Amino acid sequence: MSKQLVFNLNTLRPILAHAVASKTQRLTETQLCDPALWKEGAKPTERGWVEPGDVDQSKVGPALWIVNDAAGGIGITSSGDPPQYLDAGNDRVLTAWAVGFDPERDGDCSERARALTGGVAFTESVDAREVLRMMEAAPHARTLRVRVSPRKLTIVVR
Repeated sequence: MSKQLVFNLNTLRPILAHAVASKTQRLTETQLCDPALWKEGAKPTERGWVEPGDVDQSKVGPALWIVNDAAGGIGITSSGDPPQYLDAGNDRVLTAWAVGFDPERDGDCSERARALTGGVAFTESVDAREVLRMMEAAPHARTLRVRVSPRKLTIVVR
């Protein structure tokens, strides 16, 4: 059975713009463990990953990260480096929260997030250029919808 997350495109647009404009990207654990992304001669640690400086940034495209946080919120952030902060002097990363999963607006979201994700914390990387193409193909769309199933995420712009 799949479940759905809904994001407001107006909230998502500046995050998408940051990801696409950033010259370098922050990396997920999956990317740090992917030998196809490593620079020549990179040596993995005992745990099987390399340091961020050992990844060839030319092989890493701009991405949006679908994440859940410690408060149970589920949102989308930019992978752009440096991170895009909420405002100057703030260490909170700008996040477009899924409807019903904003920890400030919707209270403790952890039970709803657990029901949706099975209690698994995650960071899923989505190609920002592909999301931008989807938005350009649907200029009157107002939401980005992410269908969550046990094996995959499906993204639709409506």
